[in-house]
Amino acid sequence: MHVTLWPFCSQQDKRTGKFLLASDSGVLWYSYLASKLQAAVVLPMEYQCEDELRFLMELRSWVPSSNLYRRLHWDTVLMERVAEQESPVLTLHELIACPLKTLHPKLRVVCEHAFDVKSAWPETAELFPLAWRAADLVHCPTEALRQEVLRAGGNGVVWPVPYDSDVFRPSTAPRDIDVLFNSRASSTGYTNHEVFVRSMLFCGLRIVCTDPTGYMALTNACPHTWLRRVLRARYPSLLARSRAVVCLTDNGTVPTALKEAVASGCAAVVLDRPQYREFFGEKYPYFCTLNTVLGITRRALDRGPTPIPAALAECTYEASLKRVKEALQ
Repeated sequence: MHVTLWPFCSQQDKRTGKFLLASDSGVLWYSYLASKLQAAVVLPMEYQCEDELRFLMELRSWVPSSNLYRRLHWDTVLMERVAEQESPVLTLHELIACPLKTLHPKLRVVCEHAFDVKSAWPETAELFPLAWRAADLVHCPTEALRQEVLRAGGNGVVWPVPYDSDVFRPSTAPRDIDVLFNSRASSTGYTNHEVFVRSMLFCGLRIVCTDPTGYMALTNACPHTWLRRVLRARYPSLLARSRAVVCLTDNGTVPTALKEAVASGCAAVVLDRPQYREFFGEKYPYFCTLNTVLGITRRALDRGPTPIPAALAECTYEASLKRVKEALQ
């Protein structure tokens, strides 16, 4: 099966503005798919990337480093190159299905709707239904997001956000980190990193923030003793050393970083939101509000992790490959 994979490349080093492909969960998922399928992969120019992942067939093009600008950047020359592949397109670019299907209506396009459209740059929210209706299929990580697509007249299906189950597993290593914050901080604030910092200041716990893009370091958002940027190869061992992970992401999805931590045996403290109830179950003991982060975290540290939720089994790369093959046939 031949397919064109078009990631969004949402992760950049905030100091250099260059793309971090090797730590971008969407690019890593597409890297797995490319290893199993005959794939062309759309990527930024090499000089725009801080690190590299290489693929057998690459479609390189200049793209803006700003996530907002890239959302609105529709390169018709690149679209022609994509259409020349004469293969279905799987994309994480939220809006590209609209211009792509306008230019090439016979091209099969499967796109993603992965978050609350008003959680970042709400002024673009009205553009999303255009993409959903244009795409042949829209994959969504939760039922609530799928219903949003259906109400807009799109063809929605639930695909949980996948993680690499071969890499992230429970470990018997000593856990010398009390609290891990492995969410990506940004100017839009959707991960509530400022709430996390305020809640944890002066708590006396051993805290690590992975700060994958360097945003927290650049903005002095937390004590520098908390910061621990690690290479992707060393990241699993950091999770294995962590007792609890705090995830305050509030954009309608269950992040890959949280699933990786849960799979590694961390007790997860999460916001009391529908997507987390869908994933962990209604009786999960470590739901918090933005005002109870520290208290619930101490409870999780005292009691330890709960059994790994059954929903995680549907989030593996292997499970995602089956869904992709079925959707692109």
